[in-house]
Amino acid sequence: MVPEKYYLNADTDKVTILSDNKGKSGVYRWKNTINGKSYIGSAIDLRKRFYQYYNVKFLENHSSMYINRSLLKHGYSKFSLEILEYCLPEEVLTKENAYIKILPHEYNILPTAGSPLGSTKSGDTKKRISDSIKGTNHPNYGKDLSPETKKRISDSKKGTAFGAAIGKSVEVLDLNTNEKTIYASGRLAAKDIGVFPTTIFRAIKSGKQIKKRWKRKFIE
Repeated sequence: MVPEKYYLNADTDKVTILSDNKGKSGVYRWKNTINGKSYIGSAIDLRKRFYQYYNVKFLENHSSMYINRSLLKHGYSKFSLEILEYCLPEEVLTKENAYIKILPHEYNILPTAGSPLGSTKSGDTKKRISDSIKGTNHPNYGKDLSPETKKRISDSKKGTAFGAAIGKSVEVLDLNTNEKTIYASGRLAAKDIGVFPTTIFRAIKSGKQIKKRWKRKFIE
């Protein structure tokens, strides 16, 4: 497979990488030239994504990602970068998943592109979770509950709903630059911008801007 662009040294090729990928969307692959391990990713704005990779503070703040830790450990000069394919913004996740299926990707944490939790539940598992929240399998089924108990149950469900919402993918629009970034979860978006996850949820629900700069929405 021949990539559309190939940069042998991500350190010395930094300026070219940022220049070549201005205003482009696509799928990319980092490859560690020491151990051969790879990371496959995609971005609606490739240059903005690469700016993040070249920001040491960003890598440190997101060190839970294997690729970020490896870049910090080995340095950019020990990595090559490939643009596997340029594509339309709406195609990036589909294309990324296609490459993940056929190419090695030792540094990828999530098994599929855009899956915020990195896993999917079977129908039986989903049913058990649902039954544990309501219905005949719930421990409070058939009981005459006090107002205080009902309130605690209601508050608990709201907390569960909030947690699920924060786990959804989030699109962030920077009103200063008009650039959009998609995060795998509200928690990652919150960490990048420097706010609490609850701030994200409330801002999306109310439609208000955050710090008079960012607008957000969930991606179904």
